[in-house]
Amino acid sequence: VFYLWAKFSGAPERTIWRDGYFDAGWQNVFDTFHSFPLLGLAWLAAWRTRMNALTVFFASMFVHSLFDFPLHHNDAHRHFLPLSDFHFISPVSYWNPAYHGQIIGVAELLAVIAGGAWLLKTAHTPALRNIVSAMLFIYVAFWGFAMAMWTQA
Repeated sequence: VFYLWAKFSGAPERTIWRDGYFDAGWQNVFDTFHSFPLLGLAWLAAWRTRMNALTVFFASMFVHSLFDFPLHHNDAHRHFLPLSDFHFISPVSYWNPAYHGQIIGVAELLAVIAGGAWLLKTAHTPALRNIVSAMLFIYVAFWGFAMAMWTQA
């Protein structure tokens, strides 16, 4: 939503990633979706109401945030919102080359491809293999797009 909003507003890549991303309003949105307490409550509510798809969705967001926590330097999220405004400033970044982003980014790409290959190998139905294949394609395409955009920023 953030990126599409910025692109439709006519903002160039440099402005989107160097200014817009760090806007306090957008940071509040990003931090909300990375908050351990808020994601935990959302997961609990989904689990208690037996909304299985939402339970899995919020669990996956929580796991994403766990992996995300140690991989942000200058763009660290407030993972304990609303209990704290603490930002963990990591010595490594998943994207910023000044903080080993090239190494971490490639490691992430390889981990996702390896995990996807394992899922493809163990998928028991053609429908599941198709879903995993589509998700892998989307991830790799997005990764390539993001790298191309970040090099322009």
